[in-house]
Amino acid sequence: MYISGFHIDGFGIYHNLGIQDLPPGLVVFVGDNESGKTTLMEFFRAVLFGPRRGAARNDYPPLRGGNHGGRLVLRMHDGRRVMVERLGKAATMAVDGGAPQRGEPGELLLGGIDRTTFEHIFALGLEELQGLKVLDHEGVRGRLFSAGAGLGAASVPAALKSIDEELGTLWAPRSKKRLAQLIDRRRGVEKEIKDLQGQAAAYAAEQRRKEDLEARIRRERAEMEGIRLRLRRLEQLQQARKPWADMLTGWQRVKELEGVKDFPPYGLEQLARLKKDREEIQLGLKEREGEAADLRARLEQKKPDDALIRHREEIETLFGEREKIATMLGDLPSLRKSLARAEEEYKQRLKDLGPDWEAHRLAQVDTSVAVRQQVQEFGRKLDQAERRSEQLRIQEQILAKEAEEARRKQQEARRAWAQLPAPAIRTPAELREKLEALASLRGLFHRRELLQVQWQDRSQREEEARARLALLREQLEATYDPVPWWAFLSVILTGFVLDVIFSTHASHLAGNLAFLAGLLAAGLLYLWRRRLLALEKVRRLRFQEEARLTENALRSWSTEIAALAGQASRVEQEIAELYPKVASSPLREVSDLERRAIELQQAAEQLQAWQALGQERAKTEEALQHSLERLDQARQEADQAAAALQDLQAEWRRWLKAHGLPESLQPAAFEALLQAVARARESEGKVGEARQRLKDAEAYVAEARNRILHLLAICGRSPQGPEAGVEDLDGLRRALAEALELDKERQELQHRLNVSREQLAHLRAHLQNKEQELQQLLKEAGAANEDDFRRLAALHQEYLDCRKHLEQSEIALLSIAGNPEALKGLQEELSRTDPLALQGEKEKLEARLRLLEESLPQADQEVGRLKLKLQEMAQDERLGNLLQEQSVLEEQLQEALKRWAALVVSRHLVEVARGIYERERQPQVIQQAARFLEIMTGERRRLVSLPGEPGLQLEDPALRRKGEIQWSAGLADQVYLAVRLGLAREFGRHVEPLPVILDDVLVKFDPRRRRGAARVILEFARQQQVLLFTCHPEFQKIIANLHREDYFQGTPVSYFRIADGALHAGCPEAAV
Repeated sequence: MYISGFHIDGFGIYHNLGIQDLPPGLVVFVGDNESGKTTLMEFFRAVLFGPRRGAARNDYPPLRGGNHGGRLVLRMHDGRRVMVERLGKAATMAVDGGAPQRGEPGELLLGGIDRTTFEHIFALGLEELQGLKVLDHEGVRGRLFSAGAGLGAASVPAALKSIDEELGTLWAPRSKKRLAQLIDRRRGVEKEIKDLQGQAAAYAAEQRRKEDLEARIRRERAEMEGIRLRLRRLEQLQQARKPWADMLTGWQRVKELEGVKDFPPYGLEQLARLKKDREEIQLGLKEREGEAADLRARLEQKKPDDALIRHREEIETLFGEREKIATMLGDLPSLRKSLARAEEEYKQRLKDLGPDWEAHRLAQVDTSVAVRQQVQEFGRKLDQAERRSEQLRIQEQILAKEAEEARRKQQEARRAWAQLPAPAIRTPAELREKLEALASLRGLFHRRELLQVQWQDRSQREEEARARLALLREQLEATYDPVPWWAFLSVILTGFVLDVIFSTHASHLAGNLAFLAGLLAAGLLYLWRRRLLALEKVRRLRFQEEARLTENALRSWSTEIAALAGQASRVEQEIAELYPKVASSPLREVSDLERRAIELQQAAEQLQAWQALGQERAKTEEALQHSLERLDQARQEADQAAAALQDLQAEWRRWLKAHGLPESLQPAAFEALLQAVARARESEGKVGEARQRLKDAEAYVAEARNRILHLLAICGRSPQGPEAGVEDLDGLRRALAEALELDKERQELQHRLNVSREQLAHLRAHLQNKEQELQQLLKEAGAANEDDFRRLAALHQEYLDCRKHLEQSEIALLSIAGNPEALKGLQEELSRTDPLALQGEKEKLEARLRLLEESLPQADQEVGRLKLKLQEMAQDERLGNLLQEQSVLEEQLQEALKRWAALVVSRHLVEVARGIYERERQPQVIQQAARFLEIMTGERRRLVSLPGEPGLQLEDPALRRKGEIQWSAGLADQVYLAVRLGLAREFGRHVEPLPVILDDVLVKFDPRRRRGAARVILEFARQQQVLLFTCHPEFQKIIANLHREDYFQGTPVSYFRIADGALHAGCPEAAV
């Protein structure tokens, strides 16, 4: 199974976010701290297992809107596509697009694992990664055993819990469980059997009397029910009498008015509406005729100037240039002044260049890009030469000071070297060898102490087991006979003797009773003996099982004690071999080892100081020689730079002379000269432009005046002044506007007149239609005139009222009868009955009903009294019931004892089977974890799980073992990760393989370990999906580089970037 997509509606900082196509291999999510990586992992946990429980939980409420929760799309191993959605607490699942159904994914899809197991194996952060207690977790052990044994989603811890709960319901010391309750009830039944006596002689007579009385009560109750039914029918007939009579009268009037039933519907309303419409049309026709006459008179008064309208386009075109013409007329004086200012500025620019500058010389100045580049090149070279000469002089001074300082340090290093004494250990290799031997001895001392503690613990357990075994064997060897057989014979013999005595001296009945009492006592004694023997058998079975388990434990402790003794001997031998490398005398205690470690530390410090001073002396001599060499080289370079600067200055003076420029001009000032020349040339261009603008403006003004005079002439008008201007153009525009306005009003009046004529024609046609409709209405009603029409309308309304009254009467009868069939019978009964006879029948029935209601309570009381009396007389019948109950209790007690023994044996077999599985199959998990660890570290190390001991140990190729407390932080995290991946792989071999989610579990890994961890994760992702959350972008680079190898080409890998609740697809090439 793998997660092929997800969508978050609202969870923490995420809202309306998701990914549709996740691959089945490795998916890497990279994001900074607090970017939302852990929130996304908690979203996966919450959808699969629901919100956490407890007061301190974090439900990650939606901070940016949306419903709390989302959905996951899972692709199962068999190809099914399952969508799991959880909004709030409840979860739904839809398979292959089917209808969603409620259910928990952990039980139905994830092999029945619980939340704790999932968080410690499949979805873990740095906190869940720590430690190896996950191997001892009851849920992990039980699920792993269930998966390996082919039990599917069955939980071994749940099965054991169920067995324990059922055992608790059957038997518990000093408690009233089921076995104790059965025994107590059996005793009570036996006591009640003895207390019962006698029978009542009149039981049968009283029973018959009770039955007769009950039969009479039943008959009277049936009679009462019949009376009540008849009374309800009579009341129904009384209610239906009036609407039935009204209905008959209504039908007669309807038949009389049958001739007006086809009268036009709403005839009076139609008549009134048509008359009103006719009057309104006549009024509107009169108004429209007056309006048309007024429009014709106003149209004769509107007469515009046709000449202006004909030349409208020429006037508007010229008026469009009015602003330009006015501007040109106003700009002529300013243009003349601008020309004068431009000429004056040009003369000033020539004067700024010098007294000998004129237009001819200005044009001959070369301002080309080539000349500018030559000057810039000269300036750059001169500037570089000056700076280099100055820098080399400063560098020479600095190097002289450095040489003096190096000579001083060299003398001080020589003095310090001469004063330091030589160390006892001269080489780092010798020191390293002693420190490694010391570290090995420290580990061996610790291991020796640990073995001693384990040996003492195992010895103590062995002694306790031997004592317990002896006690159990003593209990098993003891014989138990709660009731000997001679007791049965004594009881029977006593009964026989009493029978003989009573038969001889009293009566045979007393003797027989005494003999029967003896036999009964012997039977009860036998039953009591059977019960005690059954309990003793169960107790012995429990002791035998405990003795067998204790013997197995003794053999295990003996084997472990022997193994511990052998390990302790080997440790002592290794200590004896290593101590000569560290000290001349044997090291007996840890204090001796620590004292020798201090001495080696001091020797290491002396060696380090001696080597550091030696290196310092060599460095100072080398630095002095290097400083002197650099000083000589700097002096040579300074002389060369000064000579190069003099050559460049001479070449610049020659260039100035060749271009006719003063030799005192510097390259930096040359650009200023060119700028002044450019400004003078620019002023010369401005003079030409001003002259051309003045010429163009004068020509445009002359042409505009001629066009205005032409328009005035063709429109029959003359100029307002000596020369045509914009005021004449404004006059033409105003006259044209007045003419256009009059023409517009004339056209509008003509349009309104045409519309009024059309409306008049329409109103006349409408009036004729209304007259025709009025005549048609009278014809349909069969009326000669309007008065006759109104008379027929009144009769038709009366007909409708009668029909309505008939319908109401029928509805009332139907509501009384209940349905149409009952209504028919009701009408027939009304037609053939008399109201007075019905009233008399009702009074008789009511009187009979009151009489029955008074007698029934007395009969009920008598039946109750007889039942109580019969119950008191029926005590003797309980004897048979009690004897039968006693037999049933015996059977139930035997069944409960068998069930208790079966549960005890079943629980023991489950524990034994799980123990065998953990010894034989759990090493497969350890082997898989060791393989992952070897890939991670690049070293051949073996994970060792000792029987009976918690945790794991690491064994190197030299067979040296380290416990968990001796591992470094990085190595411990590598082992923890390898174990989790081994458990996940073992789960996936037997049930549905689940995706693994890792949240920043590699933060303690150094670069080499990270590369090994990446290789393991890629190897694991070949078979199961891995979602990796990390805050280190370099880890993405490591995975991208490894994925290029041929071995990992078939593993799908994708990358995503997380930033403040947003997801973006990543690019491994960009990261690399």
